[in-house]
Amino acid sequence: MAKTKGPLLPVIIPLLLYNGEKSIPEALPSLLDFCRSCNWKPLLVNNGSTNASHPCSEGCI
Repeated sequence: MAKTKGPLLPVIIPLLLYNGEKSIPEALPSLLDFCRSCNWKPLLVNNGSTNASHPCSEGCI
């Protein structure tokens, strides 16, 4: 296998938060820790939630 030259591109993992108000406090910290342990960049996406997903996610960061 050929070696690559130059820096590797970052891996960005989108985490969709649609109406996840109940699951976010339990699941998000583990997902963020896993992404960081792999040197991946988590991207939190609030894609039109109609509940309190956004405030819940801010409390986990």
